[in-house]
Amino acid sequence: MARESIQDASGAAGAPILSPNARTGGLRSLPAGSRAVCASVLVRSAFTSVLVGCGPRDRPRSLETDILITLAVSGLVLVTWAWRRRGKAFLPVAWRAKLLLIALGALSAALAMEICLRILGVQPPPVPQTADEDRLRIDDQVNALGLREDWDSPPPRQPGEVRVAMLGDSFVFGEAVARQQAMPVQLQSLLQQDRPEAKFRVFNLGKSDNDTAQEFARYRNLHPVLQDDVVILVGYLNDFARANPAYTLNDIYDAGGRPGFLSEHSRLVANLWSRVRRAIMQRRSVAWYRETTLDNMDQDFKPMAREILALKAWAEARNVKFVFVFFPWLYALDDYPLAAVHAHVAEFAQRNGIAFLDLLPVFRGQDADKLRVSEANEHPNAAAHAQAARAIATFVEPLILPTAQ
Repeated sequence: MARESIQDASGAAGAPILSPNARTGGLRSLPAGSRAVCASVLVRSAFTSVLVGCGPRDRPRSLETDILITLAVSGLVLVTWAWRRRGKAFLPVAWRAKLLLIALGALSAALAMEICLRILGVQPPPVPQTADEDRLRIDDQVNALGLREDWDSPPPRQPGEVRVAMLGDSFVFGEAVARQQAMPVQLQSLLQQDRPEAKFRVFNLGKSDNDTAQEFARYRNLHPVLQDDVVILVGYLNDFARANPAYTLNDIYDAGGRPGFLSEHSRLVANLWSRVRRAIMQRRSVAWYRETTLDNMDQDFKPMAREILALKAWAEARNVKFVFVFFPWLYALDDYPLAAVHAHVAEFAQRNGIAFLDLLPVFRGQDADKLRVSEANEHPNAAAHAQAARAIATFVEPLILPTAQ
């Protein structure tokens, strides 16, 4: 770029500075080719921002619309650059033929893929648009007490029977799995199998979208009716209190917006669109969990810790044994990103004399996709419920053995 020297008021030579045209002209001072490169970088940045779903809130238009707008702007920049270079050697003839062949080849490949997907009947992977679509409710009827049980009033207590109340949210309720596959039913079966001389009854006190305070309130109301001897609280990462996270649940499910015209009429575009949306949802989920747990761990855990201690004191005052179980996020279990949170919770439990079981070592190193309900639904599937129930049974048997005797 041109530089020139000027003299100051004393006549001495000053430092080289940019020419007035370079200082004020901005991009106009650059050659046409350089301006095109700068514009291309800006367009790529915009496209990358759209692709990864940056920003605290999703825009109302769809991801497909954003990509089309980005491609249109890129085409406009290219046409403008070519027009300003009219009369000059734009591209060698050989390169023009190669680019034309590449374009025709890409178009032919896309058309062939579209035909194959339709012939083979390949559908795009399901990606829920709302949290309610992701529920996958299966056999989720509740009784008169609001519990996922097959009775309306608790069965009479049998001699020597040990009653266990399992408290938690949708993980305990068993969302998206059959009632017989949920942790409480499997735990009862395992306890009975391991201790055939005793009798066990495990109550499912799980309820979706509840936090620890709501779970404690429900337990206080139901304990006189259930007359349980042991209460097991199953906690999860979303029980942490974060008032205003950058991403809400709606932001995660709204990632990419609604399907557009191409997604509705092209099997190829629909498959690509679903996979891009799922990638954005995953990125936003990671950001949500990091912000709601790691970023301000001590402060965000305090409300949950306060309710845990209150529940423990309330239960022990009524001769009910208290057990706290912490369920991990079924994601990247070979390189788990939230191990520090589990260590923090374990240290809290040890400091306060709480019988604590961390389920992260149970699942660590496994393929998370084989433990979740689906790629989009992070609730544990039947296999994960079975592993959790086995670990809980092994942990609580020594604690409840005196009660069983």
